[in-house]
Formats: sequence, structure tokens, C-alpha cells
Amino acid sequence: MAGPSKPTFSKETVVLGCYKDYSLKDVKKLVVRKLKYPFYAGRKYQCPVCGANLSKFKPAWKSLERELSTFIYPIDSFETFNRTELVCPSCDASDRDRLCALYIKQKLGKLPQDDKPMFLDFAPNLGISCWMRGFGNIEYRSLDLFRRNVDEKVDIQDMPQFPDNSVGGFICSHVLEHVPDDAAAMKELYRILKSGGFGVVMVPLIRDVMKTQEDPSHATEELRKKHYAQGDHLRLYGISDFMEKLQKVGFQVQRLGVDYFGQDTFGRSGITECSALYVVTKP
Repeated sequence: MAGPSKPTFSKETVVLGCYKDYSLKDVKKLVVRKLKYPFYAGRKYQCPVCGANLSKFKPAWKSLERELSTFIYPIDSFETFNRTELVCPSCDASDRDRLCALYIKQKLGKLPQDDKPMFLDFAPNLGISCWMRGFGNIEYRSLDLFRRNVDEKVDIQDMPQFPDNSVGGFICSHVLEHVPDDAAAMKELYRILKSGGFGVVMVPLIRDVMKTQEDPSHATEELRKKHYAQGDHLRLYGISDFMEKLQKVGFQVQRLGVDYFGQDTFGRSGITECSALYVVTKP
């Protein structure tokens, strides 16, 4: 079955709808991206989110590299982080957003148009959010505890507004490392997901770090930057026990990398070969 038609960012109704309740600064960034896009146009790359054909992606900004300067691990040791080709100049999707889009496009393209399961996006990226609102076969909802530019304010640790087995899919990308009770959040995600549904769960991971590092004595912003990469991170997950934590609440977990998506697809999408997507399903 053919997938839903791809939304384009030239449709002002879609773009302005996505920017509802966003700051003037964000709208200005959109205008700047539109003006600068011709300087990035080309045929070497294609963004899976907005479909833009590009000569290059934008590298990590210098302020991010300064932010990570005290981190105990090298900046290039992150599992999914393309420092030289990080952000799409057209829609602002990062490499992890593009990786997420590759999988979601496969899954949602197989859904019937009249099914319309609820799909939740926690702490959404704007590029992904605009793109997903263009799918006519899901009921897309953006969620966050603090931001006002989302459809609904939600505490991922406790979501009574969503009944058991009520959600067809979700994106939870770089959220759990901020959450005090991540086990409760994982249990809630499992509870609300329908049997046969799927979710994408991403957290910052360091290659070859298998065990989660979490120490209550790392109570200052400086110490959390040093040990967890960011001042508002509460832990640094290890690859093995991150998957084990998800499995413990009942999820089946897949780690999908270049062998699943293909080397050419990764290369054209600006995704490094060491990148991996973590997909959970409810049997």
C-alpha cells in the first residue's frame, strides 16, 4: 500500500500551523532558513524529514561544542551524533530526527488511511512535528511538561489522561535522561501503548559504555555537564542496561543500525554508520 503523500514546507498553512504558540525568534529562524536554503541546495544529500535535496548539512554549532568541552567522553564518542553534518538547513531536523523519520516513514506508510491511531510525540522537534502533521492516517499529538507550544502538557511519569492500550505509537527522543523517575516513565509508555504498537525511544548514548551512570552526588550543573554531558541530564545511560530497563517493563526492544537501513540510505541522509535507532513494541 502506498504511503501518505509527503508534506512540503512550502505550504504556508502547514508551516504556520506548526509554529502556533512558538516564539517570534523561532519564526525568524524559519525565515532565515528559507532565505539561506539556496546556498545549501544540491544532490549529495536528502533530508528524510522535509525531503530537501542538499549539498551539505549544517555542522554542530560552536556553542554546543563549548557546552561539551568538560564532558568526560570525547564529543565524537556519541553513538548517534554527526558533528559535521548535524542539522538540516531546510527544516532544522538533527541526524537523530532524520534517523527516526526513516523508520516512521516505513511504519506509517503501511497503515490504512481510515485507521487513524493516536501518535504521541514527547518534547517534539519542530521539523518532525510539521512533517508528521502531514500524515492523514494518524492522530498526531505533541506533548511536553513545560513548553506551551505543544498540543498538551503532560508529565511522562504519570499520564492518567491516556487510558491503557490507547496509543498506536510514540516518539520519546532525548527525554528520559531528564526525568527523575525514568522507570515510572517507561512503565507509563508501556501501559498506554496498544498491543502491536511501536515507539521510538532515544537517549544520549556513548559507544562502548554499557552500564548506566547515575550518582546522586552529581547534584550541580557543572558535575552533570562533566559526567552526563548536559546540566539538566540526571544520568548517562549505558547501551546494554538501557535496553534492559525497557525490557523490564515489558517492551520488546530492537536496536536498528546501518545493517537495517542500508549504508547508502545512511550516507544520503547524513547519518553516521555507528548510529542506531531503538524501537520498542508491545507484544
